[in-house]
Amino acid sequence: MDIAKDFTTSFNELKKHKVIAVPTLLSLIIPSILFLIFFYASGLYGLSTDLLKLYQQFDEEQRAFLFENPDTGNRNNTLNQINYIFETDEYKRDFINYLGQKGYDWKIWLSLINPGNIALLITFVLAIFIISLYLSCASFAIITLNLKNKDLSFSNTIALTNRFLLSLLSLRLLFSIIIGLPILLGILMTVVFFFINVILGGVFTFLLIIGAIAYAIFIGIRLFFSTPIMFIEEKKAKDSIKTSYNLTKHHSKQVLIVFAIIYGIMVFLNSFIGSPLYSSFINLFTTGSILKFIVTLLVVIFFLVLEAFTLAFENMFFFYSYIDFKKAVK
Repeated sequence: MDIAKDFTTSFNELKKHKVIAVPTLLSLIIPSILFLIFFYASGLYGLSTDLLKLYQQFDEEQRAFLFENPDTGNRNNTLNQINYIFETDEYKRDFINYLGQKGYDWKIWLSLINPGNIALLITFVLAIFIISLYLSCASFAIITLNLKNKDLSFSNTIALTNRFLLSLLSLRLLFSIIIGLPILLGILMTVVFFFINVILGGVFTFLLIIGAIAYAIFIGIRLFFSTPIMFIEEKKAKDSIKTSYNLTKHHSKQVLIVFAIIYGIMVFLNSFIGSPLYSSFINLFTTGSILKFIVTLLVVIFFLVLEAFTLAFENMFFFYSYIDFKKAVK
């Protein structure tokens, strides 16, 4: 396998056909909008912003006290500074105590648990799940069209998405069952062993954790290429799983290399894009200045676009790696 070539090809194709990132961008924007609508409609917005403002107030007071305190050589002060920087459990407990001193009433959150909000939550969760699934399928569909040198038109993308939507849902359900069912049975057996003997239950729990991790890794490697096989080879969910299982036999090293690169992209997303995006998103609803709101909104849009292109690149590299892997093992 030529990983460097797959990496470069994916980057160049995405740079050439930026429309490939559109479904991914929509999969970030639309669920976020739906979440915000639920946030407002359920009453969570008011309570959350009040709590966030108290947190920011507490944070500012802590920073002023810890880092403007002349007694910087004091050991307790140094420990408190460490707790502040890393937001340790001790720091969080101090915040809870701070809320108590301010007379914050946690019972007001219970008022949100009512039949109307529960029904609203179920509706929005289902809507977000369906839309995310559809846009995920659209992302794979447009990448497949690009791989097969077909027109990346809206009609072609929608047609291919509709064709594979139920298959993708079936694939994910089968994948969840294959991994989750044995682990669930193991958990049930652990509960039984605990009823028989506590020590025996503890030993079996330890073995179950190791076994579950090993099993999940094994299945994850063997079924790794199920999704690109489904779209590129035009197979059904069951056949895609079977093909991936057979194709990856005796080739775990190559699969692990591809997985490591994709995992590295995910770490990059979480560390350098996800965290700033989350912080900017929170600041967007706590700032009281119109100018700061506009600037923060632009920052949010920038990170959303950056995350969309990174995710689209990840999917493209995934598909190109499968094609390269298939050629290498045959």
